[in-house]
Amino acid sequence: MEAVSTEQFAQFIGKTKKMVLKAVLVHLHPELTNFIDDVVQETYLRAWKALVKDQFRGDSEVSTWLYVIAKNEARRTNKKMGVKAVDPALLYPQNEPEEFPLEVLEEFIGQLPEKYGSIFSLRLKGFTEEEIASRLQISKGTVKSRASRGKKLLARLLTEARS
Repeated sequence: MEAVSTEQFAQFIGKTKKMVLKAVLVHLHPELTNFIDDVVQETYLRAWKALVKDQFRGDSEVSTWLYVIAKNEARRTNKKMGVKAVDPALLYPQNEPEEFPLEVLEEFIGQLPEKYGSIFSLRLKGFTEEEIASRLQISKGTVKSRASRGKKLLARLLTEARS
């Protein structure tokens, strides 16, 4: 990957901030919510330093790489503040649907037909329906219908994987 300008990195932050925030919220201990902004900021600082040094190898999607950085920063903060990591199963009631790690979801999304998988991949990267429609040169209605059909197919794949 070539060197990244501050303008490109600012755009990168804009596209990924929701995903990073979710990653931090999932992995940061509930008692440490006042550190969320610090963890998010440290995540982007580490990502910036790595990109400037050309340390992103490209073995995975940039979003997956950034998710791992956010997860590790949250865990580092937990450790630094002397709290043990919390098992997500304890935080969320058992009647809620099982959550799959981002890497696992991406693997299943890769099994979907391209017209459905591309919608999910772009949503995971933080794109809005309008942005996806523009990028794929389809209508917003088509984005919605493909997302709905793709969601059903993805649910079926995930259900089969659990059995």
